[in-house]
Amino acid sequence: MAFAFPQTFQDCDSNSRMDKSEDSPNRSLKEEEEDQEYEFNEEEEEYDDSKVFDWKFQSLVAKGSLSSIYLVKQTKTMVDAIAKVYQKSTITKKTFDIDPPIYVSVINEIDLMSSLKHPFIIPLIEVVDDSVTNTLILFMPYAPLGDLQSFVDNHNDPIQEDTFRTCFLELAEGMKYLHNNGVVHRDFKPENVLVFSETKFVISDFSVSSRL
Repeated sequence: MAFAFPQTFQDCDSNSRMDKSEDSPNRSLKEEEEDQEYEFNEEEEEYDDSKVFDWKFQSLVAKGSLSSIYLVKQTKTMVDAIAKVYQKSTITKKTFDIDPPIYVSVINEIDLMSSLKHPFIIPLIEVVDDSVTNTLILFMPYAPLGDLQSFVDNHNDPIQEDTFRTCFLELAEGMKYLHNNGVVHRDFKPENVLVFSETKFVISDFSVSSRL
């Protein structure tokens, strides 16, 4: 199956980062990655597989059926961010004939996010097609207070009415922007609202969104 990425992607091949396949000369890296999913870690000393370009992978935040979420740090600015990592071996697997291939949804997610620019919509910082780890990585800003659901559940003191008012107004502005641009989110819920502060709420996760 051919797998083409938009030209906006940054390619990372074995020449730009140390190739781990030297330890297994009879098998290519691609063959190895098809057998098991790649996980970023800091255990290997000779090859720093926890770093992709200027992004340092720090810890695994969450793991889903299609992607994993990592906390990362931009090594030049030392700013924390989030990396959504897709295993290409997973998203290129064949599906039932009635269903579109998974990678179609991923490409759609990237295209949508790349076209949106609004203070209350999560921006896409960078996308890396990394052939070393056989992954597709989406980098986005880190929300220190987590998602809206966990923000409410873990808040020790009663949340001020002004905070909810701000949240409602910002999310309404974000949804208005999406609809004015012909985008339907299709999975709008507290878990997909990121809290950067008690005055900044952002709509996220466009994995099932569509454009009319």
